[in-house]
Amino acid sequence: MPVNSNLHQTVRVLRDPTFNQAKDAQLVPVVVQEVMDCAIEYPVVLVKNAHSGQFVLVAMMGLKSGENLYCGEVKFDGHYVPQVLRHYPFVLQATPNSEHMLLSIDEHSPLVNQQEGEHLFDSAGEQSPFLVNKAKALQLHHEQQQITESFVALLLQYQLLSQQQLTIQLGAGQPTILDGVYLVDQKRLDELSEAEYLALRKNGALAIIHAHLLSLKQLNRLARRALTL
Repeated sequence: MPVNSNLHQTVRVLRDPTFNQAKDAQLVPVVVQEVMDCAIEYPVVLVKNAHSGQFVLVAMMGLKSGENLYCGEVKFDGHYVPQVLRHYPFVLQATPNSEHMLLSIDEHSPLVNQQEGEHLFDSAGEQSPFLVNKAKALQLHHEQQQITESFVALLLQYQLLSQQQLTIQLGAGQPTILDGVYLVDQKRLDELSEAEYLALRKNGALAIIHAHLLSLKQLNRLARRALTL
């Protein structure tokens, strides 16, 4: 629901250190600006949206669907929390037949109430500093999403993406197989012409690619967490 001073005058929003809304999210969307922060903790890969066919950059937080190994009952057990989790229960959504974006809120979220937490509006109906900061952060995130879409388009332009099947061994049992994962093809990256390689470096895409490839080492971290939790 779009945030409105008439509808949400008395609404308050709790801060939730558990980010419990993501407890069943194996994959969490990220933007290129946070890939390096994510890469020190989570595998960062690409998946294809089954409905739109578009590629999405994600941080992998579990080894199977419906599993998030970082959302605990008391706190989120990770050093870096992706932006999309921190913004919840707010989101920017496009208006029908328009390019305008509206600051909206998930009214069904358990964080939304009228008793405790941050006010959205003051007694005069003006946006609170909390809401103003949220709106600014979401607008910046929207711009970063557009940059991320351009990055993915660049990977496709240079034919750098390849679908992979990842095999992860958990103890002595049967290995876990992850399908539908897309990675940058190291061989194809090495075959780029000097001009193509320099173009990727100049626009910052190369650093993101390398962070993505290094993040795959975090699959071992996920496996260890899966065995101990």
